[in-house]
Amino acid sequence: MRNLKIGSIGAQGHMGKAFGNRFREIQKQGLLEGWELHESTGHDNVKLARTVDLLALMVRPDRVVEALAGVQGATREGAGLLSFAGAVPLDFLQSRFNGEVGRAMADLNFEQAMRCGGDERMKTLMDALSEDECLETADEFAVDQHTTLVACNPGISAWHFLKNEARAEAWLRAHNELTHEMLGVSRDAMQRLQARVLREGNFAAKIKEVATKGGVTEAMVNALEAAQGDVTICDLFQVGMDKIAEADEKFQGH
Repeated sequence: MRNLKIGSIGAQGHMGKAFGNRFREIQKQGLLEGWELHESTGHDNVKLARTVDLLALMVRPDRVVEALAGVQGATREGAGLLSFAGAVPLDFLQSRFNGEVGRAMADLNFEQAMRCGGDERMKTLMDALSEDECLETADEFAVDQHTTLVACNPGISAWHFLKNEARAEAWLRAHNELTHEMLGVSRDAMQRLQARVLREGNFAAKIKEVATKGGVTEAMVNALEAAQGDVTICDLFQVGMDKIAEADEKFQGH
């Protein structure tokens, strides 16, 4: 599968930048040879949609309706859509996009990723992007769980390293066990993710980077703050899932 054009909508956001950086990194390694990445500045989505084979949607959930309205009717025949917008269900995306649709989620360094739905183009892309094996699921609820347990974890890890250092190792080990048991994510992938956070330091900046205002990570960090870290991983996981359910409700019936 060669010479595919990927268009990133929301390329200036945290996930969009991470996606672009990872794409360019793996191309330097010789993967996805012949593929091209085209990144939208936010003002040229229609032009982008007319020229690419696969759109990667990198916007926050509250921007999805606007972003899809901006490209509706402009995509090439056979174009696909791969959404990284947490909590936005496949049936909603499909109702606003005339083509193959899939969902994906990853941490900002693509240590571990998960994909639901989509086609071979999306599988090939996500398999290349993910440092660990990209997990596939037929249950998109698992993608929401992955959002809470994996994508949000750099911010949660940074919080523990910054404010709960004495208990950080044990707490994160328990987190990794739950993540492995629920989703099959390898412990090694989670340990790499957390080791990177620890190595890079500057924990307050990391929390700010991933805790998008009104988002899942922010809700979980707020819960940790309120309890001064005295929160079990199961309880914190539920905080994240409740936040996702709250967002998901907004897309029901549309």
